[in-house]
Amino acid sequence: MLAAVDALHAGLEDLDGRLSDHVRVIAREAAETALTAADLLAGFAVVAAPARAVEEALRRVIGDLARGTTIVIHVHPSMLDALTSRLAALATSDRRKPTITLASDEGIPRGDGRIDWGGGGVAIDAGMRRAHVLGELEPFLPTAGQASDEEEADEDKVADEENPANDNVL
Repeated sequence: MLAAVDALHAGLEDLDGRLSDHVRVIAREAAETALTAADLLAGFAVVAAPARAVEEALRRVIGDLARGTTIVIHVHPSMLDALTSRLAALATSDRRKPTITLASDEGIPRGDGRIDWGGGGVAIDAGMRRAHVLGELEPFLPTAGQASDEEEADEDKVADEENPANDNVL
């Protein structure tokens, strides 16, 4: 009877270890997938509507500013044409009647921008947003040195466990 209980206990510990390995692999793959999806969506958004992030940020800013505030928007030169007509319509339709000036800045990546006004400013920075997403996913992602060795070992272990021929019979 004691041998059977010991065998059951050993089997449960083995099962717990295999489950932990599966969970680690799934969590890592989910984090990698989420990061890849975020990168793809961000890239698609910049290609499809490069001025959208700046325009949306401006709409939020205008909602918080006093009437007649002067706003300067710094963007990559390639975005000036896309923003000019959209911002003109926004400036005339908003009851606060902000004065909006576009400034060309080669140092700002396409799709990013900086909005300044007398009392402050806001940066639209895709790199910073990616860094925040990466920071949240970091506990689930392997470090650069661990990545290849750990991934191969985990995937081999999981593959072995999924093959019924490798199961030990108690």
